[in-house]
Amino acid sequence: FFFALIFSAMMMEENPTEDGLTPQAPHQIPPAWTKDNLAYFCGYCHKEFGMLLRKHHCRHCGKVFCDECTRFRAKIPQMGIDEMVRICEYCRRDAQGLIGTESMQRPSEVKKCVQCAKGFGVVGPSAAKHNCQHCGKVFCADCTRWFAKIAHLGYDKEYVRVCETCKDLPNTFSRLYEWQRDSDVTACNECLAEFTRSFRRHHCRHCGKIFCSKCLKAKALVLGDPKPQKICNACSTSGSSDLKVVK
Repeated sequence: FFFALIFSAMMMEENPTEDGLTPQAPHQIPPAWTKDNLAYFCGYCHKEFGMLLRKHHCRHCGKVFCDECTRFRAKIPQMGIDEMVRICEYCRRDAQGLIGTESMQRPSEVKKCVQCAKGFGVVGPSAAKHNCQHCGKVFCADCTRWFAKIAHLGYDKEYVRVCETCKDLPNTFSRLYEWQRDSDVTACNECLAEFTRSFRRHHCRHCGKIFCSKCLKAKALVLGDPKPQKICNACSTSGSSDLKVVK
């Protein structure tokens, strides 16, 4: 009986299935995720979670960590995951079978925008550095002016920045919108009043377009934002499921 089992296994390796493919081993069952309400501290750096330090699950071990400690991305073929997903520091270092492991760049280590090559300043708007939450590279605000939900990376309820290259990837984002550049807009998108130094521009937090303060009085809870944000009149009456208008 023992030899029969060995012979059967050898025949399966040598003989493909009817569709011409060699039988594949079954996928490993993903681990059960740690419940959010049971995680008070990051599993790696031990920082306490709060309004400003959000929780993220490692897709390989299922444990809860902060964003910094899950800045790594990899494919996990043994679990049937063929897209880049979030993994923790422990799994990046010790787990077997991960493919294409990448790391989110640390802003402190980057001196210029990856896209436009402009150097970052020391203070003010030019000093702002932003990670594309899909590829992990560091850009300036103009080169990460697209916002999207990326469900497979854990951003299914909030909008995060993505770069110009990643925004064009097919079947990656559930919703994507562009944050208009100040330099491209000279007048309010609604009342058409011209902007000046004293008549400032304001972005709608839902569609990303630019309006004057008079045309941006409505507020709503936009998914991912803990506090009400300013939105335009068109978005406030759109009935979108992404926001809840605050009276």
